[in-house]
Amino acid sequence: MTDLGDRSAFPRPAPRRTAGPQARKTLVSLIYHDIQAARHRYSFTIEEFREHLAAIKEAVGGAPAVPGGGPDLSGFALTFDDGHVGWLQAAEALQELQWKAFFFVITSAVGKAGALSRSDVRRLASMGHVFGTHTVDHPYLFSARDYAFILDQWSRSKADLEDALGRKVTSGAVPGGFYNSKVGRAADAAGLKYLFTSEPVVTNWDVGGCRIYGRFSLTNGMSSRKVARIAAGARFEHARQYLGWNLKKAAKSVMMGPYQALRKRLYPS
Repeated sequence: MTDLGDRSAFPRPAPRRTAGPQARKTLVSLIYHDIQAARHRYSFTIEEFREHLAAIKEAVGGAPAVPGGGPDLSGFALTFDDGHVGWLQAAEALQELQWKAFFFVITSAVGKAGALSRSDVRRLASMGHVFGTHTVDHPYLFSARDYAFILDQWSRSKADLEDALGRKVTSGAVPGGFYNSKVGRAADAAGLKYLFTSEPVVTNWDVGGCRIYGRFSLTNGMSSRKVARIAAGARFEHARQYLGWNLKKAAKSVMMGPYQALRKRLYPS
């Protein structure tokens, strides 16, 4: 049985704790993908993105979190997945607010059509944005693969990105977003300190020296007001995403048995 939905590795949403020395800070992380004119489920135009930023600024006030003075990230964070060339437009809009974001790159796509070049990656990093790995080639059903495969994806993509940037890479995002403890252990072994899933929660937890965070997906058609409500911590919006995500996860879990049986037939070793 696969551990794609291993609930022992992933805490349920907990009430926000606001006081006391043991209280861990919460983080609302938003997932963007591409910024482009063409309509796609996970894309927004640059005009829509600017509207999101304005609405978030009004609703939340402060700047998004990036690694800095301590181990905890808190408040809200902006993250981008895959490595689309549209990130250049997004970076310009962020620069106007002096805001920073996480950019998670599929390293095998760098330099290909529609993706960032190595010089683009270095340029955005020089603006203060945090670059992290989104694995080598975004494997399908990543969390269902064996530990050695997952570790290799984290390690090789991290090394490739470090070579492009000339600096250490300590952040990553899980392709497909589904998390289990195996994914976290491999990320920790590869030297990642911050790992983002697509599990829509504000809580975070540690696996060795790696801290695991949830994220909230943004899809085409969402209004700037709704995006701002999610960033500001609206519990109804969070609960709705949590329910939808877990229904999706249950559906994918059903696919695991046939998928793994087929892999064993095709690749018996």
